[in-house]
Amino acid sequence: MAAADYEQYLRREWGMALNNSRRAKASLAAVKGHKITRVLDVGCGAGQEMTPFVVELGAFGVGLDIAREASRIGRELFASYYPAARVVFIRGAAEVLPLLSKSCDLIICRIALPYMDNQRALAEMARVLSPGGVLLLQIHHAR
Repeated sequence: MAAADYEQYLRREWGMALNNSRRAKASLAAVKGHKITRVLDVGCGAGQEMTPFVVELGAFGVGLDIAREASRIGRELFASYYPAARVVFIRGAAEVLPLLSKSCDLIICRIALPYMDNQRALAEMARVLSPGGVLLLQIHHAR
């Protein structure tokens, strides 16, 4: 995908998430009863999946994506829409997460898992997930 097309895709995904309060409520409901202070979004795109947690719960969010454009667009959109949100974006691969073990209360991986070495990526997610932490994993359906 060309860089301009990917940027357009990221912005479209951000807009769909921003305008879908049911999606945000469902994400928050999935972690009800858990203390969420640190969020990792693996294959984050522009980081829109972190929004309910960093905005509503005040968590610190880390967006990780292999694409350089994702970090740039994510930083720009958070600065525009949620300037008080505590987020950082890093370029990297899920198979080698540059985070300390047991450092995240919540890991989000939406749609990205099929594009990774699943065994290595899931092992890394398990390593950085804190005891009692939550993994929100979404993949495409079989069709």
